[in-house]
Amino acid sequence: MKVELGKLVPAFSTTLAFRASTPTGKVAKAARGRESVLAYMAGELKIRPIDQTLMAASAELIGDGDFSMSCFLRPRSDGTSEMRNYCFIKGSNDYSDSMDQPGTEKIKGLNFSQWMGAEAVRVGYLDGDGTVQNIVISWENLIRRVANTLGGSHPEITAEPGEKVNRLDPAVRALLKHRLAHLPIPYFLLLKAAQDILEHAPKLLAK
Repeated sequence: MKVELGKLVPAFSTTLAFRASTPTGKVAKAARGRESVLAYMAGELKIRPIDQTLMAASAELIGDGDFSMSCFLRPRSDGTSEMRNYCFIKGSNDYSDSMDQPGTEKIKGLNFSQWMGAEAVRVGYLDGDGTVQNIVISWENLIRRVANTLGGSHPEITAEPGEKVNRLDPAVRALLKHRLAHLPIPYFLLLKAAQDILEHAPKLLAK
């Protein structure tokens, strides 16, 4: 769809209206080789107010060791909250106070097609052998794989024995275990994607 849209409305291909965000080297290095989630959002996500006490991690995620977890949340004058940068790193407690702050990310302007292929979240999860796999998931793949993992048009639960499973599905399943205000982190990421499209698409269509 992203290619066809660019052909139908050239502004989607030529205008750098969308932005992608990635963590800086310090945070990315801290997460390397560890179970982790780094979900950095370019610009704010407007959501209903969230109590900081709902930032609790589940016992399944924490285990017996140290961990760092944070999410930038700030109340807005209109009664909503601003959310950015959810971070979880297992095996380290050195970064909770600093890794979610605005300025700990690198932001780049992109056209619609580039944005769909850009990083939405990076996940470190344990594979079947107990080895941490670090995977970067793009916005397009996040939309596709979350839908399928939750029972979309090609849900993985219907796969026949021996049928190839998408390489991103284990990372998506691990990501779904992370929650904020009792809602899985992909909920907020997909909400951010929808917010960005609704913000920029009308302007691009009008060009």
